[in-house]
Amino acid sequence: MQSRIAVGQGPTGLALNGPRNLLYVLNRFDETISIVDLATRAQIATSPVGFNPEPDTVRNGRRFLYDTSLSAHGDLSCASCHQNGHRDGLAWDLGDPQGQMLTVNGGLLGAQSNFHPMKGPMTTQSLRGIISNEPLHWRGDRASLANFNPAFQSLLGGPRQLTTDEINAFTTFVRTLTYPPNPNENPDRTMPNPATGPSAARGAQLFNATTFDAGVFTCNQCHTASPGFGPGTNKLIIPAIALGESQDFKVPQLRGEYQKLGLLNAPGEQISGFGFIHDGSIDNVFDFLHAPVFNFQSDSQRRDVEQFVLAFDTGTPPAVGLEITVNSSNKSANATTARVNLLMSQASAGNCDLVVRGIYNGALRAFLFSGNGQFQTDRQSEARVTSQTLLQAAGDGAELTFLGVPVGAGRRLSVDRDGNGILDGDEPRLNAIDAAQFFVWQHYLDFLNREPDPSGLAFWTNEINSCGSNAQCIEAKRINVSAAYFLSIEFQQTGYLVERIYKAAYGDASGT
Repeated sequence: MQSRIAVGQGPTGLALNGPRNLLYVLNRFDETISIVDLATRAQIATSPVGFNPEPDTVRNGRRFLYDTSLSAHGDLSCASCHQNGHRDGLAWDLGDPQGQMLTVNGGLLGAQSNFHPMKGPMTTQSLRGIISNEPLHWRGDRASLANFNPAFQSLLGGPRQLTTDEINAFTTFVRTLTYPPNPNENPDRTMPNPATGPSAARGAQLFNATTFDAGVFTCNQCHTASPGFGPGTNKLIIPAIALGESQDFKVPQLRGEYQKLGLLNAPGEQISGFGFIHDGSIDNVFDFLHAPVFNFQSDSQRRDVEQFVLAFDTGTPPAVGLEITVNSSNKSANATTARVNLLMSQASAGNCDLVVRGIYNGALRAFLFSGNGQFQTDRQSEARVTSQTLLQAAGDGAELTFLGVPVGAGRRLSVDRDGNGILDGDEPRLNAIDAAQFFVWQHYLDFLNREPDPSGLAFWTNEINSCGSNAQCIEAKRINVSAAYFLSIEFQQTGYLVERIYKAAYGDASGT
């Protein structure tokens, strides 16, 4: 590292303009773009990125996952291990030799657990879906996310812990983190049941109804999956003796287990260094089900239950993200009709919202499924259209994409992107020149043939912005700003001087 350049909060993206020697930096936290002069290595201007549809619950708390300024050297954050709020696939031994014994309530039948500070290696757990499934951690030794606050100092080495308001905002943000759909689950949210081989559908029945655990408990009694689509945990801490382990552990959730495959219990190259259970030492679910506490009757039962665990519902239905783009080559195909019908049925069942976007009657349009085969358009005055109408309209250069999106997100992702109640097709079209900073910047390019100096750009931008939302004031200020550039000495001695020379030599366009 040669130097640090002060920009906005949460710099996450870079774009280089080599000919102009400028660097554009996306500041994710404050939703701006910094413009950096590479010659001076200084920020010369900022520009808002525009409308952000993310709710305050996301924007206010996200920074505490990614902000490296909360670490000792400014290069680490919670996301260093919990990448994208998930996990890094590694095991860490974060025991504290100087720590104290910890007594925790919440065990089976109201038992207490006494935890040693030297916990041993444990794999990073996902932050997705942890809120409402407390206590947290492999051992259940943290009552809530707020109990991890000391880690900002003890683990990241930062100067302070989060304030009460900050940890509350962080918790609210983490609540929004969800798993993606499980690709092993059927698109209609049922379990695969092939004619031959292991069956997740049979595995679900065994998981829910058969007392495999010491002949007393079903899998579902601890790893709660039904009724409905549970997270796979009853949130209890199980005694070590019942687990055949050296310490007590909380029942972990089962969402995302399919992502832990890759460790092979054999010499040679590995896709992953860690697998299943708390320390990642088990290479697959099938081997885990051979533990002495289980009494399966056959390996075929183990394979069925393994397939169910690997297809375990994540809480996000498989219809979310399911899509098909319709064009002239497939609009009449049975597979296309089947996919569209599947998406409509899943939307009707409450597993997704269904949106359609693409070129319709020569214009970029969007539609939202409203039930009974009908779609609302992005213009208030228009009648609803049917799925058949949309399919018939698709063609070359008029492709339409049907896409399942999370429940509640459909309207924003189709007909009303900013949630202001005015449908997108009825919104007035925006013009970049309406933005004060862009207006001033363009004057530097058009009149002075150069990039703006930071002080001048800020001065004239603020001159316009001082009007607030007063349209009459803004119009007058914009005229005054234009006049200032036209009358400036720099323009009179450069661009306007050239214009006068040409006029003297060649006259006006009319010949006078």
